[in-house]
Amino acid sequence: MDALSVLALAAQCATAAPAPVVAALALAETDGSIYAVQAGGERSDPKDFDAAVQAAAIALTDGAPVKIGLAGVPISEFDARNVAYTEGFSPCRNLTIAGELLREGWERFGGMEEHWRLAVLEFATGEPGTEGEFAKRFDAAMANIRIASGELPGRSTNAQAQKATAATQPPAPPSSHRQAEAPPRATASWDVYGRDPSRSLLIFTK
Repeated sequence: MDALSVLALAAQCATAAPAPVVAALALAETDGSIYAVQAGGERSDPKDFDAAVQAAAIALTDGAPVKIGLAGVPISEFDARNVAYTEGFSPCRNLTIAGELLREGWERFGGMEEHWRLAVLEFATGEPGTEGEFAKRFDAAMANIRIASGELPGRSTNAQAQKATAATQPPAPPSSHRQAEAPPRATASWDVYGRDPSRSLLIFTK
């Protein structure tokens, strides 16, 4: 799925978190692959539902954590909700649960706009404070989502994308140089008679 399709689906299905954030997460995790299976740091993209279910079942036998579907939701999260993990290959269901998980993380971090990015990094890597390769992919995906949002009908998603993009920018490194201060304005110099010599006095005579 391309950025516009993922964003439109997130706007419909992921009601617990901003659609642009959820869409960017999905693009960064799987490049829009609805049948993605991730295990042991490796990702496969089966061609259809049956192949994806089989790939996930094989990965589970190895004992490693397995993430599936469009947003890379851990299979353990489907188990916790008493939902068959096969439903994770439904793009809408996958984004719905991803949004719920992001909101839980966002609330733990303090519930401010800038905390959505921390929630995404925690979801994807388990290390919200690490600016690694995934963080770069997510930031690039957010930029693509902002462009795609201009093609969606309605103004709310576009505004959401702009707000989310600003809120999920990586922290700027501290500057080692102070901003140059403007030179002080010159003050008038007055003589003993209380006159300002910078102002000339014109006298007209007949």
